[in-house]
Amino acid sequence: AWLGWRWKSRLILALEAVQAAMLCWVYLQSGSETAGIFALDHLSLVLVLLLDVVGPLTLLAALHHMETEGRRRFQSRFFIAAAILLAATNGLFLSGNLLWMMFFWQLAMLAGFFLLVHDRSFNVWKNMRNIIIINGCGGVAFIAGIILCLDMAKTLLFRDLLIFRDATSLLLPISFLILAGFIGAAQFPFQGRLMRASTANVSVAVLLQAATVINAGVYLILRLA
Repeated sequence: AWLGWRWKSRLILALEAVQAAMLCWVYLQSGSETAGIFALDHLSLVLVLLLDVVGPLTLLAALHHMETEGRRRFQSRFFIAAAILLAATNGLFLSGNLLWMMFFWQLAMLAGFFLLVHDRSFNVWKNMRNIIIINGCGGVAFIAGIILCLDMAKTLLFRDLLIFRDATSLLLPISFLILAGFIGAAQFPFQGRLMRASTANVSVAVLLQAATVINAGVYLILRLA
């Protein structure tokens, strides 16, 4: 929202306002639901193991890359954002509840944004507006799917949604969630988000984005398949 105000972008401000209003409605309807915050199965276990192997190796490569190119002064911002991104993605993979998945999703997107702009490069900043707009659309689609699931199935737990007796009635909310997954995974026709992110001065930041945010979108699609 702050960037929308700074850039005087009504579209960004509108997307943030819509997401805030929708989230308030969800919290009012669902209450303080804590059931099923975390759930571990074969799919989430594989992705967590993959992330926790690739992520640290990527950070080691980033450490070497930044030291050899004289970018040591940016290391603290880079590694703080990377650590939050890895933690948020782990939480997303282990979420058994759509509401908590949404929380970790937004946290991962925010951390990914700061990861890309950690050195305040002009080339990256000029592409951030489009990335924020695309991510905002993904957030709206995600929350819309949550609202429809809560209205139709009266639950946000994955285990209950997968065995819901009237599965055809969930086609619309699942479609919104899959749309959010496609945006997060930078799949066609939303691949432009990853292409714009590739302008980051530290190429490892783009690799870390692929290992986290992109995989998070793929995970959401697979979870609903």
